[in-house]
Amino acid sequence: MPIAGYCHECAEWVWVAEDWSCPKGHSAAHVNGWHDSETGDPTSPEQASARPAPPEPGDIDPAPVADASGTRVGFLADLSAAFAQSPSYSATWGTDTDMTVASNPVDVMWGTGKDRTVYTAALKVSEVDRTVCFWEQLSGQASGFGTVDPETSGEWGYGTTKAVVKEVAARHGFTVRVVLSRRAAIW
Repeated sequence: MPIAGYCHECAEWVWVAEDWSCPKGHSAAHVNGWHDSETGDPTSPEQASARPAPPEPGDIDPAPVADASGTRVGFLADLSAAFAQSPSYSATWGTDTDMTVASNPVDVMWGTGKDRTVYTAALKVSEVDRTVCFWEQLSGQASGFGTVDPETSGEWGYGTTKAVVKEVAARHGFTVRVVLSRRAAIW
């Protein structure tokens, strides 16, 4: 089972080496977000050391590599890779949902206060229905003289995340259904 992880030196998702390091020579200390590419389950070197050793080559016939395109796991792996291209995004495998996405698109100084806008999203994938339930929220906090209305501003990248999700979902044969409550996007 190939293990993927995010290399912070390369700033991209990579297939990790046997020692959990980046194949481009960066140590395992620079890699995190390890997950089993077949199941999407998070994993770590500590969990792997508790597993029995794999069989030696020649003990069994090698199984063909499965094509993950069009599957829930394939979609989530491609979506993680897409968000990894932008340092302003943080996409992680969720604990109560398939994936959570966060972004801090803008930190702006207004007068003497600091305004902060935070984007969060959650999604779950149903292979049976071929749908992705997608929930997102943009919230702003303000203090000082200025205010921010994130709902009316088109500069926050609010629609960008949804567009990326829709594009990757379409490549895998899924339809995105926007839901109004986070509860509808969790298991």
